[in-house]
Amino acid sequence: MYKLEKSVFINRPQQEVFDFVTNLANDAQYQSGLELSEWTSDGPPAIGSTHKVVRNLLERKVEAAMEVTSWDPPNQWGNKTGSVRRHAKI
Repeated sequence: MYKLEKSVFINRPQQEVFDFVTNLANDAQYQSGLELSEWTSDGPPAIGSTHKVVRNLLERKVEAAMEVTSWDPPNQWGNKTGSVRRHAKI
């Protein structure tokens, strides 16, 4: 298993950054090839919430169902699809 880490300093309050990156409507602003990102579960986001993403990858549309695996505002959130996990520590 590979682990990739990257740190970026954003000169904004931590809660503002968390709110931005967890608002799926903003995903296309910082994820290339993303065509759609939307919640598929009801209620506010929490562990177990689901959303889907559609990406244009090598001229093909790839859809993935995602599940929130960690939710700790304004510190971190994580999600997974199948065996792929993504985690953001704010």
